[in-house]
Amino acid sequence: MKALEKKSLNILYLINSLEMGGAEVFLMRLIKELQSSYNVNAFLLELVPSKDKKFKAYFLEETLVKVIPVFEKNETIVTTLLWKLNAVTWKMLRWPFYQNFRDHKKKSYYRNFIQSNNIHLINSHLLGADLFVCDYLKTFISVPWVATSQGCYSEITSKETARNIAQRMDGLTYVAARNLNIFNENGIELTPNRALIYNGLNYRDIKTKDRKNLHIRETDFVIGQISRSIPSKGLEISITAVDYLVQTNGLKDVKLVLFGPENNYYLELKEKHKNKQYILFPGVADNSVEWTGIFDLGILPTYFPSESCPSTIVEYLAAGVPAISTNVGEIPNMIQSSEGDGGVIISETDAEGLPDAQSFAIEILKFYQDSALLELTKKNAVQAFEKFDISKTAKSYLEVYHRAIKNNVEKTS
Repeated sequence: MKALEKKSLNILYLINSLEMGGAEVFLMRLIKELQSSYNVNAFLLELVPSKDKKFKAYFLEETLVKVIPVFEKNETIVTTLLWKLNAVTWKMLRWPFYQNFRDHKKKSYYRNFIQSNNIHLINSHLLGADLFVCDYLKTFISVPWVATSQGCYSEITSKETARNIAQRMDGLTYVAARNLNIFNENGIELTPNRALIYNGLNYRDIKTKDRKNLHIRETDFVIGQISRSIPSKGLEISITAVDYLVQTNGLKDVKLVLFGPENNYYLELKEKHKNKQYILFPGVADNSVEWTGIFDLGILPTYFPSESCPSTIVEYLAAGVPAISTNVGEIPNMIQSSEGDGGVIISETDAEGLPDAQSFAIEILKFYQDSALLELTKKNAVQAFEKFDISKTAKSYLEVYHRAIKNNVEKTS
């Protein structure tokens, strides 16, 4: 292993799109750690150009990856005419002459990039990127491929798709045991070169924001949520829980801070609750972990179908903030430490089968009323975070990478 670490590795990373999300933020952190601690040269292929220009710029600035533009059709009047002629020749002669030309040019584009940059390995993140490698790149490129499952494999509906992924990958990293269900349930054999590796982060260099940035008093009891702005992340459940605390228990010094991308759903919530002074909608935070230090509690009432190992929970624990979340994916294991849990898991559901807001309110109230419980759980949260240290994560990824390269050489020789 030590000898392999000295050798420079050129790795091509693939991601669906550089939109703000747990998988994308983790990829940024992973690349940074591999660049700084190991001799890794990172290249990036974004399959769909991001509309989130701010996050994309932040990602590229932080990692300084070399970006490979996706191969595009470059529609012009000439190419439009050629595609129409292509349709005619296919209909008359079953000869898609222009499509064949484009396919050849596309393959040459990616093959030349791989060869000219001496790419040693491909690592894809999220299902769309995995399928691009599996169904396209691996059909004509022999470079070893490591897939990273962040939970999207629950979206695979075809046994054949799962089998192709399993057969063509040279390594697999996954963030929760449930990510393997599609293979286990269908009796599909996986590569031995696989490892459950949690999404980590480097909290040592994080500069924590101040409550004053959001005009929050030091004496306020702050409950924070950082997540994507989609219903299944439970933002409305968080609001209902805090409404219950304020209106039923009369708590006047409670604040709920909801960070998230300012899409239509988020803005609708903001407008709906604009008269509630105890709920803040600061919008998106590029480096969201900088804000977790202002929280007394972190909340995530998620019922997202593909939830596995949410980065939000990692960020809460990193700041020593107790996490209150649902019994989904790997979350119960995430908050565990040798001394006790760094948070609380809510299993109760309401009449609609969603996480029960009142149960969240009850647990929040316990921490609000019991400072000793809060301090003890904070210490447990710090210990629980140790397994998410990015240095451990990067080392584990590197081990999978090197095994994939070694196995690929043996397989093709």
